[in-house]
Amino acid sequence: RCAVSSRAESNTSFISLRSRVAVAKAVASHKAVSSSPSASLPCRDPGSLTPRPADSQARPRAHEVLELDHAAQRLRKSAAVTLDLSGIAKGFAVDQMIAVLARFGIEHALVGLDGELRAIGQRPEGLPWAVALEKPDYEVRAPLSMLELHDGALATSGSYRHWVDLGTQRLSHTMDPARGGPVLGAAASVTVLADTCMDADAWTTAFMLMGKERAPLLADDQGLSAIFVDRDGDNLRQTYIG
Repeated sequence: RCAVSSRAESNTSFISLRSRVAVAKAVASHKAVSSSPSASLPCRDPGSLTPRPADSQARPRAHEVLELDHAAQRLRKSAAVTLDLSGIAKGFAVDQMIAVLARFGIEHALVGLDGELRAIGQRPEGLPWAVALEKPDYEVRAPLSMLELHDGALATSGSYRHWVDLGTQRLSHTMDPARGGPVLGAAASVTVLADTCMDADAWTTAFMLMGKERAPLLADDQGLSAIFVDRDGDNLRQTYIG
């Protein structure tokens, strides 16, 4: 969790926030940047599927109350919101690891942190880095398909690693601030390829929130490369964008 005050505390904090705000503005109808406490409260009753009641005064969308000064790398808030950048923490960390390697003169590497990966250069035999796209299976960890990664990054979000069963429904760990509860109607997994892992991470979270019908349309509109995996009964269907 990273709370950012009225002035960005560091260059890296500002860059992270800028990425989330850009995605949030593109999505528009969902909060890509979460303003607490809504992002951390799934439901009033953990055993209920009913979202918590709306506050008497609606919380502002974080990206609508932030003014970014790109030249000075500062931000100003026009409302009392606390920002949570943990949704892109792993992607940000991967980018920082790549930066450390670059300072040591390392030109070829593949860095990964859970579902976030970034590659520079190539493998010793001169080929791109081979990366497996994981099958969104609740029980077994197995590859679904293979990707080649060269001087780029990818991130994957899904509903198959962390979930809760309530009655006959299996709910994702991804929280939808719009309803104050677990996201509904999301793809089984979303993978986004981008220049930086932080950007890829931000987009995968946003696409999980948007749902499997609208998210591919926005990915195409933004010119992104993405893979959406949906469940069709006992089968999996992959949709490639870009």
